[in-house]
Formats: sequence, structure tokens, C-alpha cells
Amino acid sequence: MASQLCDPSSVLVKIKEDGTTYIFELPREELCSLSPFFKTAFEGRFLEAQTGIMDMEDVSVELFGDFARWIATDQLQHHTLEDLVNLYVLADKFDIRVLREAITDELTTECFKPDFDVPDWKVIWFMMENIPKCYPIHSLLATAVARVLWHEVERLEGLPYGFGVRVKSNLDKPYGLCDECFSQDESHDTSEYCDHFFDQSSDFDPRHYHEVVPDNRG
Repeated sequence: MASQLCDPSSVLVKIKEDGTTYIFELPREELCSLSPFFKTAFEGRFLEAQTGIMDMEDVSVELFGDFARWIATDQLQHHTLEDLVNLYVLADKFDIRVLREAITDELTTECFKPDFDVPDWKVIWFMMENIPKCYPIHSLLATAVARVLWHEVERLEGLPYGFGVRVKSNLDKPYGLCDECFSQDESHDTSEYCDHFFDQSSDFDPRHYHEVVPDNRG
């Protein structure tokens, strides 16, 4: 919580939830440099630029708190997959590409662990309904799930249709072998995992899931 009397280098975001107003104080310059949404509000011709205060009613206090902590620490706290997808939606709402990429980096680490399993349907549906399908997070989760289902293809039938199609399109990849073993195995027999598959995943590289920034230099 913060005082409503903030200095010019800070802004206040006030969120009403369950009849209570929660106030977050954030660094103006950093916030505006990260988010075109906040830059327009606090540096444009809107009232927020004059008062340094923004009122919100359609944002979760807990979720915005995670966002505020990320700005303060440049670190994502430990989250479940559902938490990270929710935070990704918030990052999209505020058009914060750096946060979206931080989340996909975190998800890449989590999704390619040996104990990763197919996410709950509601998480997949929420992603499909709230995150543009052109964003790399869709490809990331589909790739991770395809690796899980490489030996359990029958479980494809239980996936939401659009996501299932994306997963199925990934099943021709060498998910049973790492890159080196796949290139050396002429038969491409992926009936078993190679010894170091989980240490050298063929798709483990966070850069694969970063957004492509258009080159507008002409």
C-alpha cells in the first residue's frame, strides 16, 4: 500500500476489489518504457498524465501485485502454469513484450522438465480464448505437450480441438531422441528415449519462443 501523495517520478494505480481499494506505487519512467499502454496514459493527454493516478476495476489485485513485484525485482516468483498464463494475459493487456518473454522463458524451463504433464483443460482453454494465437506461448505449450504424448498418442483425443491440432502437427519431430542421437540414428527409431534426451532436448531453447519484432526501418 502507498500514500496517494506520490512524487513526480512515481505513479499510482488504484484497483477496486470486493469493496476495497488497493494502491500500488510504481516508477513512472520504467513503467512507461515497458508498456505503450501506460505510456499513453501517463505521458499523453489523458487525466492520468496530470494526476499520476490511474483507477482500475477489471484487474485482479493479486495478479497486479505479481506484476508490480516483477517490475521491482526483475524476477518472476515461483508460479504454477496457470498463474503464469494468467500473468501473460495481463502482460498482453498492458502490451508488455518484455514480461511476455520473461514468462515464456520461465515456461520453457518448466515445460521441458521430465515431470511435465499435459496441463489442465481450463488452462488451455483460457490461453486459447485470451491470448492471440500468433503469440509463441501457444507453440511452446503445444511442443511441450507433444513431447509428453509421443508415446501416448491416444491422449490427443482429450485435448481441446484447436490445441490438439497444433500438438498433432508437432508429432513428426524426434521427441524420443536428442538432436545428436537423432542425426546418428538412420532408422530414426524413437520407440525409446535416448540416455540424455532430458538433458539435451531438441526444442529446449527459450529464444525459440520469443516474439518476432517487425523491422519497420523500411
